[in-house]
Amino acid sequence: MVTAVNEVEAALTGWDGSRRRHALIASLAEEARTEAVLQERRYVAGVTDYTNYLVASRTLVSANSALATAERDLGLARLALHRALGGAWTAEE
Repeated sequence: MVTAVNEVEAALTGWDGSRRRHALIASLAEEARTEAVLQERRYVAGVTDYTNYLVASRTLVSANSALATAERDLGLARLALHRALGGAWTAEE
């Protein structure tokens, strides 16, 4: 019984950490998206050069990649919690 409680506590801790990381990275991705839009508008208006837009776009791609990884990790943490609570891996017939 102690092992089961420890597994659930560990899964809850992992899920909470993944949830917090996902929220932080989602916020950073939104900031990168806003910056890319701003830099595109500035480039179209002739205020800045194309390099600034490219850098902002590259940052956005990196942020979206990190967000996808965080979403995967969050899903895996949910699955670990489900399993620790005694959930089945497959649907029963």
